[in-house]
Amino acid sequence: MINVYCEKCRDYVGFIEKNVMFYKALGGLRLIYRGKEGSCSECGNVVHVSHLRDFNLAQLHERIKDLKYITE
Repeated sequence: MINVYCEKCRDYVGFIEKNVMFYKALGGLRLIYRGKEGSCSECGNVVHVSHLRDFNLAQLHERIKDLKYITE
């Protein structure tokens, strides 16, 4: 199990991975895409998990590519 730092608990803790919807404003457009978020298993605070951030960026890039394909 990967432990991450929780700023609220001020300790390294486990985390729970959740599927969430993200909203991103980009050039006057509002993009909606599916992503993942980590929350502290102790207090529920959102925590930074590097592989989830990478996953979310990849999802956003795919959404932008889909949008470009539709508008061309």
